[in-house]
Amino acid sequence: MVIRRLFLRIKASLKKRSTIVVILSIIFLIAVAKSVTVPSLDNTVMGIVLNGSEEGEKIVDKLDTKDRIFNVKIYEDVDELKSDILSGKTECGFIFADDFDEMVEKRKLKKTVTYISSIYTTKGEIAKETVYGAFLDNYSEYILEDEYEKIFGEKNDEVMSELLELNALYKESSSIFTVDFEEGFR
Repeated sequence: MVIRRLFLRIKASLKKRSTIVVILSIIFLIAVAKSVTVPSLDNTVMGIVLNGSEEGEKIVDKLDTKDRIFNVKIYEDVDELKSDILSGKTECGFIFADDFDEMVEKRKLKKTVTYISSIYTTKGEIAKETVYGAFLDNYSEYILEDEYEKIFGEKNDEVMSELLELNALYKESSSIFTVDFEEGFR
């Protein structure tokens, strides 16, 4: 008897349009909630589209060390990278311009690397610093060669080779800056 009354009430409710709208809305919300993926805090995958760049490969080699923070995944297709970022499989991505190597040689670096991330990124800023740090690690030799004459005057090949050796030693060391403090000044 209770089951029959329940069945009749459901049947009467389904005849109302408002009930059908509510049921369809709930089904739609459940479908949307199932399709949304919130990225994991443990996600450390960084996607990179190299577009055939040799300089970009050098950066990836720097990022792919034993004490790395991010796992680098190379993508061939930008749309696939964007899809993985939106689905939460990849934390963020970097797209190197088609002419990245040429632009590095010309020392024109604006708009050569595109950074993309979702609104859920938690480590995107760290990834940017990591990639740009690896780039500057390689680019420091270009800076020394370009700015040598401004800093030291005439170009001397012996001094330049010594500077490049010191630059390599500096990059391999864990030193950042040395600051000596002296007390007693007022």
